[in-house]
Amino acid sequence: MEHNPLKFWQFTDTHLYARQGKPEHFSAAILDKCIDLFLAEPDCDILLISGDLTCNGHADEHRALLPRLRRIKEAGKRVYVISATHDYGLNFIEECPDDGSNPLGRPGGKMYQSDLRGLYDEFGFQGNLAEYQRNSYVTQLTPGIRLMALNDDGDGRAFCGFYEEHLRWAEEQIKQARADGQILFGMCHHPTLPPSPIYPMVSARDMLGNHKETSSRLADAGLRVMFTGHTHMHNIASKTTAAGNTYWDINTASLANFPGLFREIVIDGKKMTISTKVVPKIMHNGETVQAIMERELDSYLRDLIEGAAHDYALFLEKCGGISLDRDNALKLKLPIQAAGKFVDAVTLGGLGRLLCCKIPPSVRKRSFKELFLELVRNIYAGQEQYGPETDIYKAVMALTGRVNQLFGKKLPPALQPLPAFAATLIYSPESDYEVEIEL
Repeated sequence: MEHNPLKFWQFTDTHLYARQGKPEHFSAAILDKCIDLFLAEPDCDILLISGDLTCNGHADEHRALLPRLRRIKEAGKRVYVISATHDYGLNFIEECPDDGSNPLGRPGGKMYQSDLRGLYDEFGFQGNLAEYQRNSYVTQLTPGIRLMALNDDGDGRAFCGFYEEHLRWAEEQIKQARADGQILFGMCHHPTLPPSPIYPMVSARDMLGNHKETSSRLADAGLRVMFTGHTHMHNIASKTTAAGNTYWDINTASLANFPGLFREIVIDGKKMTISTKVVPKIMHNGETVQAIMERELDSYLRDLIEGAAHDYALFLEKCGGISLDRDNALKLKLPIQAAGKFVDAVTLGGLGRLLCCKIPPSVRKRSFKELFLELVRNIYAGQEQYGPETDIYKAVMALTGRVNQLFGKKLPPALQPLPAFAATLIYSPESDYEVEIEL
């Protein structure tokens, strides 16, 4: 089926924090500025927001978000959203009491997942080609192009993904679109492919549940592209299934956190072109919000390392952010403290002397902790920049090569060989900012 070129934008993890009686968070100013930018964008009248619309799922936050979305609608443009666990709080899914109460007026601002179906009906949850339960749907964006928006809350916390009946429904929608001669792409919240090789190792519960099997089944049904969020990382990943079908996961950074990016997508014929846009600069007390967000990420990571080394109560307070629960952190206190003290103090040259390997002179005094912080920032920003010609790359290869010689057979299979694994963390020859995909 022929169709006109379609351009749309994707935001994710807007995390709007807007509570009555409390100072406004940067998220509100960022969202407003980006909506202004979207409204001024010519030939683009569709915006997708792939979950975690609000910060804590408080009624005040939904009350603040809805007028912002309606502003877009009133300007003659369209918004399609999915919800995620931050949009009703971070508890397991609970049944909404059937008492006829106003979902935006309950004591304490409590919201249930089932409330969202009524609140966001006009932003994708009604008037569709197909729906699954409350919050998954297929809609016709333009003649010849469909969106499949999938809510992946699962049970709300321990498992975020698709149960079998839901997955079969998605496969049916993909096959029906192909039979109808339609281009169909997907949107869900949790990543269906790892945004970094290390991500499933440190944050396995933050991947889509059963992501390996699920992504293969979606690909083999005929889905080519899924837009995702949640990780706050900017990444483009692909896989080819055993049946020979290539599948892409376009994982987009949070709008409200470092590095502050979003996507522009153009579908022209059978080609999808994906590019990246930067959140406009917003000043606060003489400093850009982007710089503040970068400092907040840096501060969190420093707290983890320095807390592990010198203040374990601080580490316990922060470790949930890396999917380490308090009980396990207490059990692992001694090795974590030892590792923290080591990382906090050692240089690359010191590591080289300890492991008896040669480190380029230009980086011998480089703090291992500071390099670690930079590499994490680079992963979030989709800018793994230390290629084979750099001294950082040479130092990392020397260190990991020596560790591989000493302990290679004892390392987890996912880390073998260690130099190859480390190389993927510090350098990516493929862009995470733009790609062209044949649909």
